[in-house]
Amino acid sequence: MKEKIDYREVLKETVEALENGLVLLVSVDKKGKPNPMAIGWGAMGEIWGKPVFIVLVRPSRYTYSLIEQTEDFSVNVADESMKDIVIYCGTVSGRNHDKFK
Repeated sequence: MKEKIDYREVLKETVEALENGLVLLVSVDKKGKPNPMAIGWGAMGEIWGKPVFIVLVRPSRYTYSLIEQTEDFSVNVADESMKDIVIYCGTVSGRNHDKFK
């Protein structure tokens, strides 16, 4: 059985990661190829007893089209050792670059 994690236990660390530019949204295309996007804003809370993380993605972004296609993404908190990776993911587009290479 999977261990259930209470989002409130990691809320402070997640907010700090957002403030420090250490959060990625990862979407996939229809073939399952992942595309990370750095995010610097978001809203966390609870709606109808379920934890939510709200992030805005502009329709002009490649990530937006992937989410529209697959209706799937994850929000990932990186640690400080990945700062350069997160910055890279926020400066190039997955349309033109395989960010995982």
